[in-house]
Amino acid sequence: MSGASNSWVDVPTTAVDTSGSYSVSAWVKPSSLTGNQTYASIDGNAISPFYLQLTSGTFAFTARSSDSTSATWKQVTGGTPATGTWYHLTGVYDNSAHTIALYVNGTLQGTTAFSSPWKATGHTTIGRAKWNGGNVDFASAAIDDVRMTPRALNAREAYALGTGAAGYYQLDEGSGQTFSNVLGNTADGYQEGHTTWAGSGKVGGDSLAFDGSAGTMGVIPASVIDTGQSYSAGAWVKLNSVSGGNQTFAGLVGFKVSPFYLQLSGGKFTFVTRAADTNNSTATIVTATSSASTGTWYHVLGVYDSGAQTISLYVNGTLQGSASFSSPWTARGATLIGAGTYNQGPVDFTNGQIDNVHFYNRVLSTSEIQALAAG
Repeated sequence: MSGASNSWVDVPTTAVDTSGSYSVSAWVKPSSLTGNQTYASIDGNAISPFYLQLTSGTFAFTARSSDSTSATWKQVTGGTPATGTWYHLTGVYDNSAHTIALYVNGTLQGTTAFSSPWKATGHTTIGRAKWNGGNVDFASAAIDDVRMTPRALNAREAYALGTGAAGYYQLDEGSGQTFSNVLGNTADGYQEGHTTWAGSGKVGGDSLAFDGSAGTMGVIPASVIDTGQSYSAGAWVKLNSVSGGNQTFAGLVGFKVSPFYLQLSGGKFTFVTRAADTNNSTATIVTATSSASTGTWYHVLGVYDSGAQTISLYVNGTLQGSASFSSPWTARGATLIGAGTYNQGPVDFTNGQIDNVHFYNRVLSTSEIQALAAG
C-alpha cells in the first residue's frame, strides 16, 4: 500500500459481526509512521466500528460506540514501530468482558473497557478506514495475512499468531474425536486408540489423555514443520508413569523413523534427532539434567538451529543442554502427538496428558521460550 487514496483492498463482504465478540489481526511493515493509517477495518454508513491502525507513531486498536462521527471511542495503544520492520497486530473485542485489547507481536499492550459495540454491514477493507462517509487513513505499508475471527482470541492464541507459529494446538475441544490448529493452515487432527479428553489441562480447560497402549495417539494429517530447516517443537506434559520404555510427546512421520523425538527416556526428558530416515541412522541426544516426576506439569521444548548446527532441549523454560547436529532431513508424513515413528510404525506411546502443543519453523528466542513455559 502506497498511502494514496486509491491504494487499498476492498473485500465485498462483512467479515465479522462487530456487535458481538471478534478479533482482527494482520502482519504489517510500515513504510511511513506519519498520520493515521488503518490496516484493517469494516465500513459502516458513516464511520468504521473499529480501526486496527497506526496513530501518532504507535500502533492502536480503536473502537467507536456508534455509526456516527460524534460517537465516543476507546483506544488501546502500544509498540514503538520502525519503518521496514514486520509487526503482528491483533485487536480483540470481548463481548462478555466488555473490553478491547491490543497485542503487538503476541504481547498484550493493554486492555480497556468498551461496552457499546454496533454492527457494521459494509465491506471489509484492508489499508484504509471510513470517516464521515468517506475513505480515510490510507496505509503506507506492506500488509499480509489479515484475519477476522467471530470470537475473542485468548492470550495464547494471540501469542501463537504474533510469533509466527506454524502450528498451535490448544487441545481444549473437550468432546469429539478431532482437534484444530489455531492457525487454520492444516487439517484437523484426530484421536486414535484409547486417546480421550482429560477434562483438565495446564493451559485452558482440557488436554488429551493417553494410556500408553499401542496405537493410542493424536494424528495431524500434515507435516506441520519443515524439519530440514530450523524448527522448534514444544508441549506441556503431565506423566502417569516415568518408568519403562520411551514416551514421545511430539514428532513427525518419516518413511522409516521420525526426524526428531521430543520425549521421556530413562526417566528424563530428552530431545533426539536422527541423521537420516533409516532405522540405523545416528541419533543425537540432549537429556535433561533432572529426572521427571509423575503428576506434575512440565513444559518441554526442542530446538534445531540450522545456522549453529545444534539441537537444544528446554524444560520449563530452562536450557538443559545442546549438542552438535548437522544432518537434518525433511519428513513428509503426518505429525504425531503422543507417539513417534520407528521401523515404519508408531512407537513410544505416551502415558499421561499432553496440552498446548506448538510448532515453529524457526529458532525461538530465550524470551519466547520462557513466555511459552509461563503457561
